[in-house]
Amino acid sequence: MSSIAPDICADFLVEAGEILDQLGEQMVALERAPGDRECLNAVFRGFHTIKGGAGFLGATALVELCHAAEECLGAARNGSANLLPRHFDAAQQSLDWLQAMVDAVEQRSPVPEAPAELVAAFALDEAGAVRGHGHRPALGEAGEHVLVVSSGSCESDSVQAEVTVLDALTGSTRVLTPWVEGDWQQTVTSAAVAR
Repeated sequence: MSSIAPDICADFLVEAGEILDQLGEQMVALERAPGDRECLNAVFRGFHTIKGGAGFLGATALVELCHAAEECLGAARNGSANLLPRHFDAAQQSLDWLQAMVDAVEQRSPVPEAPAELVAAFALDEAGAVRGHGHRPALGEAGEHVLVVSSGSCESDSVQAEVTVLDALTGSTRVLTPWVEGDWQQTVTSAAVAR
């Protein structure tokens, strides 16, 4: 970072400081109304902007933490994932780390790395997180986590579905062909639990 012009670094510090001041309130608002697209986009842009400036300065630890948050928020923006409570917790905790990192840039000190657990908390691939378009998590009896990974066709008021169910805990799959009236998701979940 020592080769970066002081005015560029100063611009980053001002912009990052303003964004971090806003992100705390925006995250609280988003947690209260996770469907608020405008708020989700604002939070995403905040992490994205800090990441871009940090990348230009070569502050890799800042980039990595912002990237983890940005990936999680980006998946929520495009509808391939839902934000879970742990994502909100991680985003709030990351604000303190980002501030410490920005302070290190200002002091021309080494930028501390965020804890691996914090970065990992943004992951979307654990049981219960929605992965991919059209996947819906379901919790069966005895705590079984299943993800419906394909569905069938509609015929008048009933649905015929051949469904492949992935047990997210064991990685095993099974195919079900239930005839279902009304809410096929609940029936498929019950059938999957019954095995």
